Amino acid sequence: MQPTLAVTFRAIDFRDLLHQSAPTWIGLIFAIVVLAWIIVRVRALYYGDDDPDEDANQMLSEIREMYEEGKLSEEEFRSIKGRLNTGKDPSSSVSEK
Repeated sequence: MQPTLAVTFRAIDFRDLLHQSAPTWIGLIFAIVVLAWIIVRVRALYYGDDDPDEDANQMLSEIREMYEEGKLSEEEFRSIKGRLNTGKDPSSSVSEK
């Protein structure tokens, strides 16, 4: 019966150790989660939108396709194109005629 008592004492010691260290583990896990969230936010800040002109060019291509299919009038196409080109360099905008 001696081995059973030794195992019981070790189990009790492990439980006590676990209860004593639980706040430390919870704090460590919380710190890791917060650090991961901060890393994600910083990466999004630096790598979030590398080239906003790509989005405008993509949208302009889609609008031009809609115009060619007859889904937009010439007036609507020019209006949308003008809005997309307002943030760009004036020398890069070419009028559609």
